[in-house]
Amino acid sequence: MIAGHAVLDLRWDGSTHVATGEREHTLGLSVMEGGVEKGMVARWRFDGETLVVEGEPYGYHPLFVYETTNRIIVGTSPIAIVAAGADPAIDREAIGLYLRIGFYLGERTPFRHIRLAPRGKTLRWTRGHASVVGPGLAIMPPSIRSIEEGIEGYCDLFRTAMRRRPPTQGHERSFAMPLSGGRDSRMMLLGSLENGFTPSTCVNISGGERGDHPDAVVARMLCERTKIALRSVDSRAPWIENETRKHVLGGLLAMEHTWMMPLWDTLRADYPCWYDGLGAGAITRGDLCKPSCLEKYKSGAWREFMAEFASYAFSLPEETIQRLAKTVDWIDPSLDTAIGLVREELSRSYGAANPLTSFSFMNWGGRAISLNPNMLCATVRNIHTPFMDADLVRFLLGYPIEFALENDLQTDAVKRLYPSFADVPFDKDLPKWKRPRKPLFQALAGRVSTMYTLHSSSRTFGAMGATAALKGDGRLTTMLTMLGLLEQASSQEGASRLLREWGFGSEADRRSLARYATARSTAA
Repeated sequence: MIAGHAVLDLRWDGSTHVATGEREHTLGLSVMEGGVEKGMVARWRFDGETLVVEGEPYGYHPLFVYETTNRIIVGTSPIAIVAAGADPAIDREAIGLYLRIGFYLGERTPFRHIRLAPRGKTLRWTRGHASVVGPGLAIMPPSIRSIEEGIEGYCDLFRTAMRRRPPTQGHERSFAMPLSGGRDSRMMLLGSLENGFTPSTCVNISGGERGDHPDAVVARMLCERTKIALRSVDSRAPWIENETRKHVLGGLLAMEHTWMMPLWDTLRADYPCWYDGLGAGAITRGDLCKPSCLEKYKSGAWREFMAEFASYAFSLPEETIQRLAKTVDWIDPSLDTAIGLVREELSRSYGAANPLTSFSFMNWGGRAISLNPNMLCATVRNIHTPFMDADLVRFLLGYPIEFALENDLQTDAVKRLYPSFADVPFDKDLPKWKRPRKPLFQALAGRVSTMYTLHSSSRTFGAMGATAALKGDGRLTTMLTMLGLLEQASSQEGASRLLREWGFGSEADRRSLARYATARSTAA
């Protein structure tokens, strides 16, 4: 293990294999039924002669590969693979796109020679030679003939998925249920109760026990009705600390999720088992599933499509990207190059029932949302993800785009599944929340802390990051934090240092878990 991440470094010296690290490792919980895998699992195994790497079908589990002549490194974090000795060269094209959408597409990572294990395929490596076989991504053509068929199928298959995933043995009374105002967590909570399993606690992060955030309001309503304790979590760490830990634990793979770090720290500190929805709405709906995007996609208006995509994502203005690209040579500023990467990945969903949600599910979902919890909680084994049930996913990917534009399938399904809770609103039904302003002293202290950290941690972007923090430019500050960390991670020594200082088991990690473990006595 390297800072909590499994890594295998395998070499062929011409006469024998030399293996360092974990000879086998599995990500995800296997769910076998009738001899068939119903869960989403990625794994590798080296038997002394052949290394077999099985990529998970949709890329939701972080398994990465680095390969050169007579050497292969596999691991659960690209930073850990660099720390093991992989070539740390930065993928400048991927970074150029990242600055526009906040995550990576396909199998790319920040590092040119480190890739996500091929999705839906098996890699075999022996004596310095590799072969890759398998069907690849499952592109589902239209298979659902009506909205009603979609709703009924969703209900039946979700119930089956929950039945297949009871709390891990020994944790039937100690598992937790993260609870928001959305659909995924409500379905899992009510589905678990339907199967006779009651979580010890529901955990919500949305502004405190009496907060007026829609997530908090809805979570309180659900817990009052089900008579389950609700634990409300607030951040107890400086923003820059959460941001830095998020990037290092998450392999520098996505800009999202910083605000959720207190939730993951609470769960990691106090609960051995929980359920996660993994943004399942991306299967049938999402930001790109709109008539405007579909029209641009069909007509080939790629610049316009890219502009709309970026407007929904974590993006920087084009002029800022051009300025950053003049600072270092490892950022490709070309908008045409970024558009080409999007088109290339979208082409892999050609023929899908809904190419836009297929693309979103396997990229926005698989390469960004799935980091919660698959990387940020990588040291926890017992995390159940019923929405990733193989039968449910394949069914929902067959939902035609025409139906998806007409109705919200998941909302209809949850209301039909649990009609006695149909009167409880969703977060989107409540007034838009306005973030309260922090007290002036607290706001200034946060900016000073961010300025100091950025100025001292990045050779190239330190001064620029400190200025952005002083001005309160949150988007640029966030992106510069990532770029500064990537700069550090682009050497074996720097990657190792980042993992020691901010990775699993580091002093910063232990300190943060202690904050939330101690806070347990204040649970609602």
